[in-house]
Amino acid sequence: MPDWLDGTVKLGAKTLLVQGVPLRDVVFEASLEEGAAEIGRAAATLGGATQVEIAGAISTAENGAHFTGGGEMKSGNIAALAAWLSPGEDGAAPRSSVQGRPFSARSQFDLQAGHYRFNEVELSYAREADVPDLRGNVAAETVEGRPYIRAELGLVNFDFDPLIALLPGEYDPLAWFGARDGALTLDAEAMTIFGQEMRGVDAELSLHEGRLTISRFDAADISGAAVSLTGDLDGVTAGTRHDVKGRFS
Repeated sequence: MPDWLDGTVKLGAKTLLVQGVPLRDVVFEASLEEGAAEIGRAAATLGGATQVEIAGAISTAENGAHFTGGGEMKSGNIAALAAWLSPGEDGAAPRSSVQGRPFSARSQFDLQAGHYRFNEVELSYAREADVPDLRGNVAAETVEGRPYIRAELGLVNFDFDPLIALLPGEYDPLAWFGARDGALTLDAEAMTIFGQEMRGVDAELSLHEGRLTISRFDAADISGAAVSLTGDLDGVTAGTRHDVKGRFS
């Protein structure tokens, strides 16, 4: 960006069409000074009574633009938001088990080409939450030519199923994970995934080319039993049970 050009921009619109998608109550405030761009506020209301807002600074780096800042989303109906973003046939909503459920997300960003970091992530099944259901940090980059995702999560009581239910019916999460590597550190007081409730979970997992390494998995209560294991599983992203092979202790 030219360092000889300074200025400010303030825009507002009740309704704005972006690639055919309507945004309501749009606000955009930005400034440029000595080559540094600052987004003071960019906000809009989306479907499902969802308010989105971001702010931050844009600078230039050797490999392109670099954005640092933060943002938050407050939704009154996360299923309606998902339907608004990706309507199905005849405008059908995603699986409706979470219809009407509120949701909020907040994070700090550090984004540049090939490196994406989301710090101080907070998720809650409420528009406003004093204590978030999930806290953590997530980073995505490319390692040895493959996308690599690293996450450190702390859960008070978080149910992943309502978010999974929002995925399109034809979506294949195993194929998505099969094309990526990653590592997860998890500390959960209570959590639910695929209908299974767990309490007192402490885990450290990694995934590389379809091989899942469980360095540590301790759970105080899964269906009334305490579970502790380590081991490896191959073929976990293949999608068929007979492809999965491994060892545990």
